Amino acid sequence: MDYVEHLKERLKENPNDCSIYLSLSIEYLRRNMESSAIKACLKALKINPKYIPAHNHLAHIYSRGGNYKKAIKILKRALRLDANSASTYNALAHIYESANMLDEASQACQSAIRVDPDYAEAYNNLGNICAAKKLNGEAISYYKKALSLKPDFAKAYNNLGSQYDSKGDYGRAVEMFKKAIEIEPDVALFHNNLAVTYYKRREFEESITELEKLLELEPTPYIKKMAILTYNNLAYEYYSSGEYEKAIKLCKRSLEIEDAQPNIQNMLNVMERNE
Repeated sequence: MDYVEHLKERLKENPNDCSIYLSLSIEYLRRNMESSAIKACLKALKINPKYIPAHNHLAHIYSRGGNYKKAIKILKRALRLDANSASTYNALAHIYESANMLDEASQACQSAIRVDPDYAEAYNNLGNICAAKKLNGEAISYYKKALSLKPDFAKAYNNLGSQYDSKGDYGRAVEMFKKAIEIEPDVALFHNNLAVTYYKRREFEESITELEKLLELEPTPYIKKMAILTYNNLAYEYYSSGEYEKAIKLCKRSLEIEDAQPNIQNMLNVMERNE
C-alpha cells in the first residue's frame, strides 16, 4: 500500500492523532506537495495547538519555499507556547541562517544550548554558521563538539569533511566523508562530496565509483550534468596522455547519460579508428 494511503487508513481509526497528520505532512513535503503538506500540518495543530513538532515542520515548509518571515513568525509563536524547546530554537536558527541572518542564527543556537547543553544538532548548526562566516577553525571545533555528543551524527562528519576540504586537507576530508557514508550510505550529498574530493586528489577511479553511486541514488538533471562534465574532463585528460582505453570507456559512459554530445562522439570515433 502507498504510504500516504496507509497514513490515511490510520487516520480513519485514529482521527484525533496529530502525530499521524504530521507524518502525512512530512511525506507530502517529501513528494514536493507543499499545499497538501501545509493542510495536513494545520490539521495537526487544530487537534493540538501546542503540538510543537507540527509548528516546527510548518515553519520548515514555509522556509523551504523562501517565506522566511512567515516561518520565523510561526517558530516565535511556538516558543511562546514552550520556551524550553531546544528543537524549536534550532529550527529557528536554521531559518535565520537560510535568510542570511547569521547573528540571529547564532543567538538561536545558543538559546538551544542553554535549554539543552548536550544538544548536538545546535553545535552542528553553530558550525554551519561559522562556516558561512568563513570562520574555519571555529566551525571545525563546533562540528567536533557535536560528534563528541552524538558519535553517529552523519551530517556533522560530512560538514567536518567539507571544512577540511576547503583547507586543502583532502586526506582528512575523505576520512570524514567515508564516516558519514558508513552511517548513512544512501545520502547523495555525501557521495557527491567524496567524489569531488577524490577528484581534487587526482584519485580518478575512486571519484568515478562515487559518481556512479550518486547517479544510482539521485539521477537528477544536475547530478547527470555534473557526472557528464567530470567524465568528459577525465576523458580529455586520458586522451591527451595517450591512455585511450580509459578515455574510450569514459566517453561511452558519458554518452550513455547524454547522447547529444558531438564533440565527445567525435573524440570517441577518432580513438576507435586509431585502436
